[in-house]
Amino acid sequence: TASDELGKLVIFTPPGEDFLCVEPVSHDTDAFNRAAAGEADTGMRGLAPGEDLSGYVRFRPAEY
Repeated sequence: TASDELGKLVIFTPPGEDFLCVEPVSHDTDAFNRAAAGEADTGMRGLAPGEDLSGYVRFRPAEY
């Protein structure tokens, strides 16, 4: 589970490997370039100097 600030999920599985990477994020993949190209609502958030953004993530592995 993750807080609303981290509403996107990136999962990467390297070819031929037996592991994966799971990364909750606040924005779409390539959000900076997509926003610069004029795409709206990429989830990218600009922060002023000294401003921060925080959220939480909880991983709960389960056996099937």
